[in-house]
Amino acid sequence: HLTRLAESLEWRGDDRAVSAYRAALQADGESIAATHGLSRLVATSNDPTLLTEAARREAHVSRDGRAAADLLVRSALTRLLQFDDPTGAVLDLEQALVAWPDHEPAATELTRLLRRNGDEARAVELLSRAGNAATLPERRAALWTEVAELQANELGNHQAAIAALHRVIRQAPDHVEAQLR
Repeated sequence: HLTRLAESLEWRGDDRAVSAYRAALQADGESIAATHGLSRLVATSNDPTLLTEAARREAHVSRDGRAAADLLVRSALTRLLQFDDPTGAVLDLEQALVAWPDHEPAATELTRLLRRNGDEARAVELLSRAGNAATLPERRAALWTEVAELQANELGNHQAAIAALHRVIRQAPDHVEAQLR
């Protein structure tokens, strides 16, 4: 009944809907309806804490990694643009890649932030994990190609760069970018 109350408050545009969804989730942490309701509410929110909470619940309950990654990327961007919190943004983006390793915006923004902070080694580590876990062949190739580029141009580790490119070519023999490098 708490979920129904939250839905009713949401429908009326009442700010208490967030608290009601949280109460419903406290009573039943596996409630798909309450989880989706909370996720709907954060669609217009700029509260990084709420975005992160909804993303984690979405990933846990619905097993929808893509939706969770989308929310975590929004949270990261909010942390950056409104709160100047690059550390929190990096953590959200890292979680986004764990939730959905194929998530291109998460990988792109994470790489950009870590490069800006001079932490290319961590970018290599996180992108390598995502490359191993990615399910889409084109995303695996893109992730490993980025790892190779970081290894060669930022870290000066040409052997590691070549090994990353070999991974791409083994999985996608016709991958033109990997062959050209």
